[in-house]
Amino acid sequence: LFRRDADAIGEWSTDNVALCAQRQQRIVADAYTALKEGGILIYSTCSYSVQEDEDILDWISTELPFDSLQISVPAEGNIIETQSEKSKAYGYRFFPDRVEGEGLFMAAFIKKSGEKNTNIKAGKLPPVSKTEQSIAAPWMQAEQLHFYKQGEAIVAINEQTMQLLPT
Repeated sequence: LFRRDADAIGEWSTDNVALCAQRQQRIVADAYTALKEGGILIYSTCSYSVQEDEDILDWISTELPFDSLQISVPAEGNIIETQSEKSKAYGYRFFPDRVEGEGLFMAAFIKKSGEKNTNIKAGKLPPVSKTEQSIAAPWMQAEQLHFYKQGEAIVAINEQTMQLLPT
């Protein structure tokens, strides 16, 4: 962003990096609950900060039942493979001076088998009120949706996905 937005430089701080890293942990933890066994999690940021990248890979590897995936990248792609310090999880840096575009960091994980999704179960999610549903429904383009509350958020799950959830 620094190349495109001069104001972004003024917004950068070590406190903001720490805030982003905490936010990313919450996002990954929320995504974990929706991922089935053997599912692939792609973690990606537009940051080159170790705190937002490799440190998060270590957090994912130690706090959640995931295995890091090493991805075969062609040498001519100019992608830099890296590993986190503690868990040696694989990450990939796409530096803007080496690839087309603004660059990014990414890593892939597979959810370990034997781990059950215990947070989302059919019939166990709190339903939304009719008023909340009438507000949310016009924003959805799918049919046969089931609406539930997850904290302050409204979650919409289609009928096909509902059939896949454990009871």
